[in-house]
Amino acid sequence: MYTVWADFLSFIFYYIKVRTEDTGNCSHPHPYRWGVPARLNQKLDDFTVLTGIEVDIKSDGSLDFSDEILSKLDVVIAAIHSGFKQESKIITERLIGAIQNRFVSIIAHPTGRLIGYRESYQVDINEIITLAVETGTILEMNAYPERLDLNDVYCQMAKEKGVQLAVVTDAHSIDGLEFMNLGVDVARRGWLEEKDTINTLPLDKLLKRLKSKRPIIRQSIYLGGDELYNYNNQKFLKRLSSSGVDKVCFGKKILYRTSDFIV
Repeated sequence: MYTVWADFLSFIFYYIKVRTEDTGNCSHPHPYRWGVPARLNQKLDDFTVLTGIEVDIKSDGSLDFSDEILSKLDVVIAAIHSGFKQESKIITERLIGAIQNRFVSIIAHPTGRLIGYRESYQVDINEIITLAVETGTILEMNAYPERLDLNDVYCQMAKEKGVQLAVVTDAHSIDGLEFMNLGVDVARRGWLEEKDTINTLPLDKLLKRLKSKRPIIRQSIYLGGDELYNYNNQKFLKRLSSSGVDKVCFGKKILYRTSDFIV
């Protein structure tokens, strides 16, 4: 990292803090905040500042911002920040719901561990990695020293299945950017190569990649009997008829066309 770059980042943090101090730490997107990167990008021609947000995956699986807001951003990261003790099925379905959202580019610290403070929550990481492949969702390798999440083993699993990762410092200050070295070390232990991360992409390809979510393949999960849970509209549905239904095996679950069910 060059000093000039670090000095400019310090300016960015200071500029945004000063210009938005009327909103304090308010989590609501503010039009003026969105305008700051745009104005900076008009003045600076050697790099680009993106507008993004890390949204919370709430305990009921919903996101804390609407699709209308998320659609206006360059990058959307989703993560679980509460409800860590929920059972595996619920935790996994919360993450699946976020992955299914067409505006969510990246899933942050997917296992939720805090080294020395909290164990990982009970997530089915195989299912998350598989669905990330299907939808083109990026998984984070969080380089913050107490996270290092995904770990090297899961990084290699993701690589082998074709998932791209984002090595992210989770920095809240300039000093935190130094954690990138830790992230690179974990990525190397996971045998990640240049093609396996989005960090190595030039701007045009990065922007395209962040918006390249594929059509959702898994629209619903069959729960047994006549019940089905649909991720698109977050509703439990009832099967109309068993005749002519397309069954597709996916792990241990059976998927059906949503058209064969009603609310």
